[in-house]
Amino acid sequence: MANTFYIEPIDGGNTDSWGPKELRQNRNVEGNVSCKLYDDSGTLKLSTGNIGFNNGINRGTVLIDTITTVSLAGVSNGNWAKVELSTSGTTPTIAATDITGATDSNTIPTEFTGAWDGAKQSYYISTTKKCIGLIWKTSGGSLDGVINVLLNTEGYFGTSETSSFAVIKDHNISGGLTATGTAISADTTIGDQTTNKLYWCDSGTDGIKITLPTLADNQNIELTFLQTNSDSSVTMIDGEGAETINGLTHVFLENQGQTLKLKGESSEWKIISGLLIADTGWRNFADQTNRELGSQEVDYDNLSGTFQVGETVTFASGVTGVVMADDGSTLKLHLMTGVGYAVNNESITGNKSSATALVNEPGGNTKEQDTNMYHGLAVSQYKLYKKIIISTDKTDANIVIDSDSLYNADAAPGAPLYFNFGWRGVDTNNTQCQTGADGVTQMNADGTTTTLSASDYYYKIILELKF
Repeated sequence: MANTFYIEPIDGGNTDSWGPKELRQNRNVEGNVSCKLYDDSGTLKLSTGNIGFNNGINRGTVLIDTITTVSLAGVSNGNWAKVELSTSGTTPTIAATDITGATDSNTIPTEFTGAWDGAKQSYYISTTKKCIGLIWKTSGGSLDGVINVLLNTEGYFGTSETSSFAVIKDHNISGGLTATGTAISADTTIGDQTTNKLYWCDSGTDGIKITLPTLADNQNIELTFLQTNSDSSVTMIDGEGAETINGLTHVFLENQGQTLKLKGESSEWKIISGLLIADTGWRNFADQTNRELGSQEVDYDNLSGTFQVGETVTFASGVTGVVMADDGSTLKLHLMTGVGYAVNNESITGNKSSATALVNEPGGNTKEQDTNMYHGLAVSQYKLYKKIIISTDKTDANIVIDSDSLYNADAAPGAPLYFNFGWRGVDTNNTQCQTGADGVTQMNADGTTTTLSASDYYYKIILELKF
């Protein structure tokens, strides 16, 4: 097998049976579900006749905090064997067994290649055991190669020759069995990490702030954050000191189920997967004509204390919102609740900071306020997925418009847009949703349309930036 199973640069030069795996192997080595061949101290745990597994403390989704040796004594010489992982409660079990008839080192066993389970997002040769890899035992009884399964991906890659196994150093055997991680429900500073981590974030009713560990001491560490609660609050993730995240001082988890994976790189934390969301929450309005719909902005005076970015604030009326930005006289808010607007001279209280102020809106209230949609993501609007939702009462059952597209109700070809809405870029932190001069068009169940121009409804704008 060593003659046909190579670790090479991406040079396109290998055309044998393992050649097609080169690109996947070299680019996806950090995403595998594999046997780990070195422990955390760098000690080699691979020798003829056995494979060492070490998952480290709380690494991934299956905890294996001691070296577990898988004996190959029962594996036939000159044969492929499957390495499978299963759990009983929280105790993992790993075993290697023959794949009957799989005696050609140059051919991946069809029992493995056909074992992808889309529902489980893993390879399951057995019905209850996750296949984490294949091994080849030579006719002389030595171990010549390992195929490692890619994490939650219909793919795999190979390594061969004992001296070359360092290519998967510091990777683990976890993924897809149980969903364990570290729960965070209060302001937290994460300490330095030696392994990749998953954090379940519950921001409660007031919001929480998570400060990342020092970048210099966490190079190549990947931290994943998942928002678990459905309250109208946010998890704010902040770099230590002046350290940034994709050029931003901080980022937010605004919606339940939202995830972000960050990786410590030389100059800053990079978002390598996930979603950033800007969500206005529901805002009551009764004038749909020639409006600039956006996020809530509240001017204030009589300030005592200092509002915190990321905290929930409560108005005297019971309306709440989350502070996305504060310049000392105006709050930019997301995730509005209640009627979604502020009334002149009512009090505002920071749920975490206890800061107080009075709304300063000489017009009486902000119900028919024309504003930009503030997102603070420092990107051009064409990179954002944009959606406006209009509901009679803020419930899904009574949504009358759920659209990111335009519809011109004027039948004349080339006629100007008198109905519905269009998006305009303002700058890299703001966009704008402009309604038509005659209102917004609702498509009815029978295919006819109704123009909304003075309906006392609610709207919500959601912007998404995908990575």
